[in-house]
Amino acid sequence: MGTDSKFSVHQIFAKKGMLIVENLANLDKIKSSKFHLVVLPLKLKNATGSPVRAVAFVD
Repeated sequence: MGTDSKFSVHQIFAKKGMLIVENLANLDKIKSSKFHLVVLPLKLKNATGSPVRAVAFVD
């Protein structure tokens, strides 16, 4: 893993309107290979990131 302090990959994704979701926990608890993921970020002014509430709905 690199140590790019400018987060250039994050900036490339952001310019394309793409979101990055990282560091999710307890994924091993999802026993199905198919599920819907809902990611609910905090609404923060002038922020480039946010903690989220991630919820998986199993089909």
